[in-house]
Amino acid sequence: MSQTPEDRSAAFHHDPDEKPDNLEVLAVRITAFGGFDKIKVEKIELPLEIPAGHVEVKVHACGVNFADLYMRQGLMRNLQPPLTLGMECSGEVSALGPGANTLKVGDRVICYQLSGGLYQESVLVPQEACFLLPPQVPFEVGAALFVNYLTAYFSVLDIGNLQAGQTVLIHSCAGGVGWAATQLAHTVPEVKVYGTTSREEKHAAVKENGVNKVLDSQNYEEQLKQVEPKGVHLIVDSIGGANFLKSQRLLKPLGRAVLTGASSMLNNDRKLSFWDMLCVWWRTKSISPTEMINESKVVAGLHLANLLRDDPVRVRQALQTLFSMYEQKLISPKIDSVWPFEKVVEANKLLQERKNIGKVILKPLIK
Repeated sequence: MSQTPEDRSAAFHHDPDEKPDNLEVLAVRITAFGGFDKIKVEKIELPLEIPAGHVEVKVHACGVNFADLYMRQGLMRNLQPPLTLGMECSGEVSALGPGANTLKVGDRVICYQLSGGLYQESVLVPQEACFLLPPQVPFEVGAALFVNYLTAYFSVLDIGNLQAGQTVLIHSCAGGVGWAATQLAHTVPEVKVYGTTSREEKHAAVKENGVNKVLDSQNYEEQLKQVEPKGVHLIVDSIGGANFLKSQRLLKPLGRAVLTGASSMLNNDRKLSFWDMLCVWWRTKSISPTEMINESKVVAGLHLANLLRDDPVRVRQALQTLFSMYEQKLISPKIDSVWPFEKVVEANKLLQERKNIGKVILKPLIK
C-alpha cells in the first residue's frame, strides 16, 4: 500500500514531532557540463509526496557506466545541469506513490533511467523503470548486471547471432560490457574469442574470463589478420569513431559488426562540443551500402535505452534469461571496485582511463 508523507518523514527522521516539507538525501551532482571538477556530493531534497505511478527506492549500489561520463561532458543534449548523475542502481522499494501497483514495499529491484538521477541515497522513479531482482542476486551484482549484460546479450546472442564454432572479436574486453560479452560468447559451443585491451596487466584476468587470444588495442588489426586472415564472424565494438571502420574490414563474409558505444570520444576532461560529436560521427558514418552488399557483411547498432522504450517486453525477457544464466553459473559479473559517493571522482577516473577490470560500483555508504 502507499505510504503517507508522515510515514516517509518518520522513516527519514527519528523525531516523530519533526515535520519537514521535504526529505534530504545525499546525491552525486554535476553543477555544469565539463571535467571532474564539476562533480559535487551534496544533500538535495525529495518531496514528501511521491508522484503518481512512482516508487521510492532505498539505493544499495550504483553502476558506473560510460553513459554517465557522456552525461557529465554534455553529450546528453536534452538534459541541463544542475542534475544528479547515475543511470543504473539497485535497491529496495521503501514507499509507493498513488497508482503504483506493480511493486510492493520490500521488493528488491534494479532501476534504470537514461535521464540519470540515480546516484542518490533514495530515489523516486516510475514503477516501469524498476526490474525485480531475484533474492539470490546480491545488490552489487544487480548494479553490475543490467546495462553491461543486457548490452552484451543483444550484441552477442541476438543481433550478433553467434553460432557454434564461430569467432568473435570483443573490443575493450576487460571492461564491463567486454567482460559480459566474453562470458556470453562462451555459452555458445566451440566459440573462439579474441579481445582487445591497451594494458598488459589485464591479460591474465581476461584470459581467465575466457578470452582465447588477447590483442593489443593499438595494433590489433595486424595481429588479428595473422591468425584469422579471412576475418571473424562477429565484432562487438564499444569504441566507435575510426575504430568502427577497422571493425568492418575485419569481418568474414556474412560477418556482423555491432556498435554499442563511442568511448573514443572520452579522451579529455572538459565539456564536449557539438564539433567533437560531429567529428566522431564523421569518422563513424562511413558505412557503404554497396560495400555491405558486395562483401555480404552486416553492420548494426544497439541503444539499450531506446530498445527498452520501444520493446520493453523483449528487454525484460532477456533480463530473466540473464538471471537464469547467473543462477546456473554461466555468467558471473566481476566487480572491479566499490567506492563511496565521496570517492565518485576517483571511480569515474578509473573508468575513463580504462584502468578497471569489470564493473565499477558506487555506494551511498560503505559499512
